[in-house]
Amino acid sequence: DLIYNGAKMATHPVATIRFKNDTGLTLERGPVTVLDGGEYVGEAVLPFTADGAEAVISYAVELGVHVKEEVKTESQLHSLRLKDGYLLQNSFDIRRTTYRLDNRTAQAKKVLLEHTLDSNYIIFDTPEPAEKTLETQRYRVEAAAGKITEFTVQQRYLYSRREELRNLTYQALQRYFADKLLDESAYNGLKTVLDVLAEISRLEKQIAEQEQNRAKIYKAQEQAQKNMAVLANQGEEGKLRGRYVQQLTQSEEQLAEIERTIGRIQAEIEQKRASLERIIAGLAA
Repeated sequence: DLIYNGAKMATHPVATIRFKNDTGLTLERGPVTVLDGGEYVGEAVLPFTADGAEAVISYAVELGVHVKEEVKTESQLHSLRLKDGYLLQNSFDIRRTTYRLDNRTAQAKKVLLEHTLDSNYIIFDTPEPAEKTLETQRYRVEAAAGKITEFTVQQRYLYSRREELRNLTYQALQRYFADKLLDESAYNGLKTVLDVLAEISRLEKQIAEQEQNRAKIYKAQEQAQKNMAVLANQGEEGKLRGRYVQQLTQSEEQLAEIERTIGRIQAEIEQKRASLERIIAGLAA
C-alpha cells in the first residue's frame, strides 16, 4: 500500500507492508529487508508487534506521487434562539482539508490518505473511509496516471455565542430572515426591538445635547460672576453689574428649563425601556 500522512512524511506517500502477526509469538523490534518477487525493494524497521496485532512497515518513499494539503476554514450560522435579552447564535466552525495528488508516473496509484482526527470535530459530507483507527481515518484514493486528483475531507464542530440585542443591526436581522433562520413573527418582533432601541438612542442623544448646553451656561455664569466681582455698585459699573445680574437670572431660568427637559426625556426613556422588556419577554416565551 501507499500511505500518505503529512505529519510523518510531507509531500510524498510511503510504500508500506502490512500484516497481522499470527505467529503466536511477539515480534521484537529490528531491521528487515523487503523483497518483492525476490527483488530487493527497500529496508525497514519492524516495530515491536504483539501476537495478534497488525504490523505496518514503511520501506520506501514514492517520489513519483506528490501530495499537497490545503486547509480552509469558515464559520456558518446554523440556528438562532432568543434568551434573557440575548440572541444565542449556534454556528458551525468548518474545516475543509483538500489533498491534491499529482501522479507523475505512467501508472495509476492507489493511495491511502491518513487523515488525523480532531476530537472536537465531526466528519460530514465525506465518503466513508476505507479504514479507521483511534486517531485517524484512511481514505482510499486512486490517483490517475499523469494527472492531479483531489480529495476533500470536511469536518465541523458546533459552538455557541450570544449577542446583546442592542448590538444587533437591521442588516444582520434581514440576513437572518433571508437565510430562513427567523420566521416572520420573530423577524417582526426583533425589528420592533431594534426600532425601540433606536428611539432610546435618539433620546439619549437629546439628553447629551441638553447636558452640553447646561455646561456652556455654567461656564458663562462663572465668567459673569468673575466680572461682577471687580465692578462697583454705582455709576456705569453699577449699570453693567445690573446687566450681569439680569443675565444670571435668565441663565438660571434656562437651567431650570433644561432640568425639566432632561427629566421629561428620562421619563420617556424609562417608558420605552419598560416596553422593550415586555417585547423581549414576549419573544422569548
